[in-house]
Amino acid sequence: ILSDSKITFTISEPVTTATSEVESNLGDTVTGTLTLDEVTEVSVTLTNPFTSGDELTLTINGLTDQAGNVTNNLVYNYNIALLADYNLDGTIGVDDLNNFISGWGTKDTQYELGPVTGNAPNLKPALDGVYNTRDGMAFVRMWYWEKNKSGKMLAKLLTDQGADLNTTIENNHILFNPPAGTRAIELILNYPVTDIQFSIPAAKEVSERGITLSKVDTLNGHLILHTAYFETNRMPVRIDLNHLQKKEVTVNLSYQFFSKDNIVLSAGSEELELKPIPKEFSLHQNYPNPFNPVTTINYDLPQQTHVNLLIYDILGREVVKLISEEIPAGYQSVIWNTRNQFGKSVSAGIYFYQIQTKGFVKTRKMVLLK
Repeated sequence: ILSDSKITFTISEPVTTATSEVESNLGDTVTGTLTLDEVTEVSVTLTNPFTSGDELTLTINGLTDQAGNVTNNLVYNYNIALLADYNLDGTIGVDDLNNFISGWGTKDTQYELGPVTGNAPNLKPALDGVYNTRDGMAFVRMWYWEKNKSGKMLAKLLTDQGADLNTTIENNHILFNPPAGTRAIELILNYPVTDIQFSIPAAKEVSERGITLSKVDTLNGHLILHTAYFETNRMPVRIDLNHLQKKEVTVNLSYQFFSKDNIVLSAGSEELELKPIPKEFSLHQNYPNPFNPVTTINYDLPQQTHVNLLIYDILGREVVKLISEEIPAGYQSVIWNTRNQFGKSVSAGIYFYQIQTKGFVKTRKMVLLK
């Protein structure tokens, strides 16, 4: 898109003359110069800049051989690359972002993009030899256009490479800790939208540290984040989460961490098991209540702790100890089948259940009907 293109046609027999014309599918003005290099070779040089994602139709007419025979209307179509697609793979990926950041940091004009005119993806550059926010925004516009295409936010099946993934998972966020030497990061999360929500903390897309681009599809449960730094950076990347259900959620993740030269430092695919953790201790009302013959008691633990959960009769006598052990943090439950510590059914009436942990004691009432 930012370099001239010379297209050479080899002909089966010598020719004396030919003409050419170039037409842009997007209505761009494209200059094409035809030359007769040898008696059996005609070349057309197309002059940059081109419009990103354009298609050019090149027509050769008046191809005349030495006997005076003329051939017209030889038509060839050529696709123009996408702006910011430095490796020409048809996508605007994290490796392209890494290249752009490297070029911006060293002022290497081969990576310059702007200023531009038009709408993504059909942007036409008019380079000014200066790296500034206009170059950054040209990349940003192309990135968002490409990520709006179907399938561009699906977690990838990647072979494990390099360092193991290093994460810190809390109740309301995940921290991804990059390996040493990281200059660019790709994270893709796919998740059930009925069970969990993800979001990216607000930050500048283009900053003094680099460029961070992210998109969250809350309808289909997709999140993608690309970030690239001017210098190597081991600061963790934070993604916020909000559990919508009191159950463990499985999230599909693909990740890639790159060095300055787009060498993979760490990559792979994983299933993350995210368990919701309550913010405080709680003992909930049993259900059903009144009940017969069983009832469920739910309780919340914000941290792992030793738990005693006991049933008392109306006179305060211990009927049965349902729990007496170390329990992990989370939303927990236990069922009482109306039997005492000796395995015998108890009579109908009012009972009390009590949770005892370090620093938290709570008692509630329930009614057993017969």
